[in-house]
Amino acid sequence: MERDTLLLSRLTALGSDSVLHDQDTVTSVQLPLDPQLGQATYYFESQYGRDTLVLSYKLGARLISENCGVEILYSQIDYISQTFDSLSVVNQVPIEDITEDIQVYN
Repeated sequence: MERDTLLLSRLTALGSDSVLHDQDTVTSVQLPLDPQLGQATYYFESQYGRDTLVLSYKLGARLISENCGVEILYSQIDYISQTFDSLSVVNQVPIEDITEDIQVYN
């Protein structure tokens, strides 16, 4: 299945002074989850205007080893609010091997 592209003018996250994407044509984006809050807000600016996505998730931790430290685990990802045409949570537990956890349509 061919993915649609989006001209993303800017992608930012609430509470961060970093720009996640800037003037980029994308078919997908990776959204960093905050390991301390259990919630994250993102602002997408594109040719369609400005959209907002607020995610919630459960946090957990697992000790890998004394040398490696603790791994943060995320689960029960869902959205609290969004302003896109539609949104679907495909996978509630993000796994690096899976390339798509949330589908957004504008």
